[in-house]
Amino acid sequence: MDSLWAKLQKAQDDGDPPEQLAELVRAIKEGETGGESFSSEQRKLLVEAATAALEPAVVNLLRAERVSEFAPSLVAARACDLNEVAQALAGKELLELPDRARKSLQAKLESRSKILERTPVSRASTWFDTFCSQFPTERDIQHSPWSHLETLLGGDGQEASRATPAQERAAWEVWSEGRELRQMVLRYTLPPVVADLIEAAGFPTVTTMTKDDMNSIMKDTLGADRSKLMRMWRCESAAGKEAEASRKTRASELKKKTKQAFDLAATMKSHIDAGRTNALSEAQQQFEEVGLELGLGEWKQGLKDPSDPNKMLERLTSISNILVASERESVAGEAYDSDEKVVGYASGGLAMYGVSLGLEQSEIAKKPAKPLIRAPQYCPLISPEVGYTTKEEIFFSTESANRFRSAVTSCGASISAAVQASGWGFHAEASHSSSKSSTEKNKEQAEFQSNTAIHMVYAVVPTKAFRIPEEDMVLTVEARNAALAVSSRAEARCFLEDYGSHIPSGNQHLGGVFWKIVEMKADEKTSATTLETAMAAETNNSLAVGMSGWGSLAPLSGGASASKGSFDKTGTATGDTKSASTYSLTTKIECTGPPITSYDMFVKVLVEKNQSWHIIDRGGIDGLVPVWNVLESSGDGDLMATGNMLREEWIELARRATSCAQIVHLVYRARLAIPAYASEGSSVLEGQHVNPDSSPIEEANVLASVDQLCSLDVQSIDTKLLRYQVQQVFAKIARFDCQSKRFILATLLRGAKLPGFLKTIAGLSSQDNV
Repeated sequence: MDSLWAKLQKAQDDGDPPEQLAELVRAIKEGETGGESFSSEQRKLLVEAATAALEPAVVNLLRAERVSEFAPSLVAARACDLNEVAQALAGKELLELPDRARKSLQAKLESRSKILERTPVSRASTWFDTFCSQFPTERDIQHSPWSHLETLLGGDGQEASRATPAQERAAWEVWSEGRELRQMVLRYTLPPVVADLIEAAGFPTVTTMTKDDMNSIMKDTLGADRSKLMRMWRCESAAGKEAEASRKTRASELKKKTKQAFDLAATMKSHIDAGRTNALSEAQQQFEEVGLELGLGEWKQGLKDPSDPNKMLERLTSISNILVASERESVAGEAYDSDEKVVGYASGGLAMYGVSLGLEQSEIAKKPAKPLIRAPQYCPLISPEVGYTTKEEIFFSTESANRFRSAVTSCGASISAAVQASGWGFHAEASHSSSKSSTEKNKEQAEFQSNTAIHMVYAVVPTKAFRIPEEDMVLTVEARNAALAVSSRAEARCFLEDYGSHIPSGNQHLGGVFWKIVEMKADEKTSATTLETAMAAETNNSLAVGMSGWGSLAPLSGGASASKGSFDKTGTATGDTKSASTYSLTTKIECTGPPITSYDMFVKVLVEKNQSWHIIDRGGIDGLVPVWNVLESSGDGDLMATGNMLREEWIELARRATSCAQIVHLVYRARLAIPAYASEGSSVLEGQHVNPDSSPIEEANVLASVDQLCSLDVQSIDTKLLRYQVQQVFAKIARFDCQSKRFILATLLRGAKLPGFLKTIAGLSSQDNV
């Protein structure tokens, strides 16, 4: 022991490092534990050496508490810096300290020990000392808004003065401990500042918040956080839980009633087999009551008269199959728990895909091969703008019918209807295009020969709507890399084919489409008019399938039925097969949504099950954003150059489709939107590049054209001629502004003449002129 004291004295005199002093102090303290007694001189040396081994901040704490003589105890416990002291005080080992001093030190180092319990912090981290100095206790941390804590955790950007993510989370856990709202925010991986916002609004918990309360909070949050915040409200608030409980109750009732109806159908089938007429009548009554509760009153049709048990049995079998499918679909899987998941997953992520417009003469609108944008971080669902609608189409070739179905599936009902109305894109034969006069239709159909007619009745059932604004559109990594690789017009075309030319920015609708498709195949070709007449005799525009009185039920075999017949040269049905054309008729049901071949049950399951929703309408053509706009809004010079190339290539491709008014309009808008950095002599603009030296002459020419336009008598001029004149003058202004950099359009619009002319056009009573 004497040698240890000598070594300690020498180390103290020589100013050895604190670590060496600490080791000697511990060795001597172990001897004391073994029963050694120290003189006052030795004890003084031990305290001095231990004090030199401690961190200065610890020495100051001991002096403040007037317990400096206990420095050797701290060294012996390996508590030489503030972090080690805080952990020792919070641990099971008892330091040799008076109770008063112990409690005082525990209070001063409480926040430090709480954070260190959760994650290590280096003594080189300067932020930690500052943080624990300003917020020494857990109460101090919890009574401060997170925004105040965050300023200390973030430091000045230097690594030592900035908390790591794990350390920040540890501080967050201390801040939220015992606080229901903050722990809830932590559980939903929301940033702590969200709890600040809710507490500042006067809510200690989410439970009592209404949807309006939550919407006001969401104004101050970012996209992804808004989605999580709304999910938290749905799952934790009383109003959200009530809505979810109501949904589950409806789903449970639907399942229960469906099972009851299925059991009754089975009972009725057994009564039919056994010939129990009275029991069958009683079961029929119960079945009708359940059908009414399900909103399916038409099911009783055709089941009233038990005189034809085979027919009744066939219908009951079909009903049973529908009920089995309905029950299976209504309970399969959990509903998506956020609006963003619904949008991101519907129709295989269709919302992330663009639309290919005008790239091919044969197929105006189709889904490209690859997604263009990332799934939105925040995309709330809203009520649909439109109600349930039923539409009808007839085609005279399988190819055109399939193209129409494909366009509705990939581009939605509105774009498909606009293209259909233009008479371009789906029909290579006589058709019911609304852009043609009835005389034109009758003439075409009388001349066109076919042996196929396909009649479609489809119900569009919207459930919700959403919108992805242009500013929220972010290219996928794959699309961005592909865009950066474009260096020629040929590569630009490949990009347009892969990713599309446009993407919707207006309201898109979710829901389902219920299709009834009747295909007539004649044994020989005849005029489309004759086929249409024969088809009209066999079909109607309802969603019923098969035998009369079935309501909206489909037959047994997968929603398809077949029959045969004959018609004469006028299309009138006849029983004389020798002097008439014979045909086969196939009727089938197809579902874009839950695979249930009863329309009413389809709607019921669709409304309750958001996993079955598809994107059924992507908005109109006017709501489409060109893909080059998305590239140019990125602010990346390389992407902007690619956008210009894509625009030029698309215009050249789309010009071939001049018969489609909607495409012509988009081409015109694309031409007017050419930015000032467009290449000289661009093929987008007609005419030669304007030399800046000749600007005064060209400007006079442009101004003269504007004067001539403004002097037109808009009340008497032909509509098409007026539209042409306006387009030509504005194209000339755009060419001049783009190529000469003079930008006279702004000057003209600040004047009186051109705005006055535009106001006159806008005030015309003729919608066509407007």
